[in-house]
Amino acid sequence: MSGRIIDLSITHLTPNDYMTNNHFRFNMAYCNVEVIDFTSKLFKSYLKKIIKMINSNKLELNVPIIQYSNNQFKDAIEYINQRKHIGKVIVNHNQDEFNRIYNNYQNNNNQIIMKHSYDISKLNIGKNILLTGQTGIILEILKYLIKYSNHSIENIIILSKSKLKWELELLINQTKFKKDNIIKFHFNQIDIGIQ
Repeated sequence: MSGRIIDLSITHLTPNDYMTNNHFRFNMAYCNVEVIDFTSKLFKSYLKKIIKMINSNKLELNVPIIQYSNNQFKDAIEYINQRKHIGKVIVNHNQDEFNRIYNNYQNNNNQIIMKHSYDISKLNIGKNILLTGQTGIILEILKYLIKYSNHSIENIIILSKSKLKWELELLINQTKFKKDNIIKFHFNQIDIGIQ
């Protein structure tokens, strides 16, 4: 089995959710780990140990795995949105979707073709961007703006009801120390719903 694991469930635990340990049996727990923070040497050593244990049947994979082909990606996302899945949903890249889309485009020029690079500086969205919130889709939009702004954005103002979360703080710090970065971040904890 090959493919990429989709782990985008809206039912995942968040820092503000409470849970009881009564549902766990046999000293099992639900733990999140950010592998991006591991050194590559440490990550490789753990991955080798896990693969070795799986191959020697010392580590059981009791997680149900549901596999979709990459031309069934919409079905996979819809299945996740039903909020009934336990385990992993895998999209297997067994179909050549790029050539199918490209050939379809060649035959019908009315369709939009995917680009491998974007430059949003031509959109004239302004030098100052105001965002509300700091997790979920807004974090992905912020990453997109930073990646494709091409020095057209100078200030990003973020208003949020909650304190600065680590995901946003990490993105801000990573962006600040990039070579040729001109973006300044302004975070303000404020409830804009109060009248």
